[in-house]
Amino acid sequence: PNLEHYISEGIKYIAGITVPGEYVFYFTYTYNGIESNPVTVKLTITPSPEIPVASSISVCEGSDVPDLTATGTGIKWYADSTLTMLLHKGDSYATGKTQPGSYHYYVTQSTSDCESNAKAVDLIIRKVPGLNLGKDTSILFNGSLTLSAGNSFQSYEWYNGSTQSTITLSGAQLGMGPHAVWLKVTDDYGCVSADTTFVTVMVQTKAAKEGESTDVLVYPNPNNGTLYVKFLGSSSNRVKISVLDQSGKLLMQYTKEH
Repeated sequence: PNLEHYISEGIKYIAGITVPGEYVFYFTYTYNGIESNPVTVKLTITPSPEIPVASSISVCEGSDVPDLTATGTGIKWYADSTLTMLLHKGDSYATGKTQPGSYHYYVTQSTSDCESNAKAVDLIIRKVPGLNLGKDTSILFNGSLTLSAGNSFQSYEWYNGSTQSTITLSGAQLGMGPHAVWLKVTDDYGCVSADTTFVTVMVQTKAAKEGESTDVLVYPNPNNGTLYVKFLGSSSNRVKISVLDQSGKLLMQYTKEH
């Protein structure tokens, strides 16, 4: 080389080059007034690898949480954007997270000892929507009950196929005895919640004393030979039960003092 383009002197030289490529420099040193032959120095700047391909994941509470995955070479997962807290090396990373919340990760790939910029990847575990149909309750055979789940859900599926947010139950339509009334709702993120309440349909009869009423629960109806009779709120101290057939013939009579 002709050494016509002088750059700097000293034991250190900052080239200030950032563009990828290969650059050639020459340096000499002088000893006892004699300059040495030039020594070749090569500076190679390798292009930074592309950011790896990776996607964030959103799941509902209680669902299986899949591993985070990325496509690239020499994949590394970090807990911070400054890439100081290495969590895992490999294409897939099992976070071990199960509780609702937003979890943030950063993934890179490396080629030729060069590490790419980080790709931010989020794991979101969404809380299951809250749903409460209330405590178990009872209604009279000629009565009704309205249940409402509110209007904050995307879809509704009641036990009878209704897709409305509110449902009105009729004692006559349900029939005597206990009934499981369930509802399944889905929120805007596809998370599902369900709840069940039991509604018991009763008949109201007159007690032995004029003007006195007693709620009587008779179930199941129809039955397979076993019939249950339950008195709710009776103020009488003596209960008499008579069982008759369709012709009015007395089949059985039962009296209980309480």
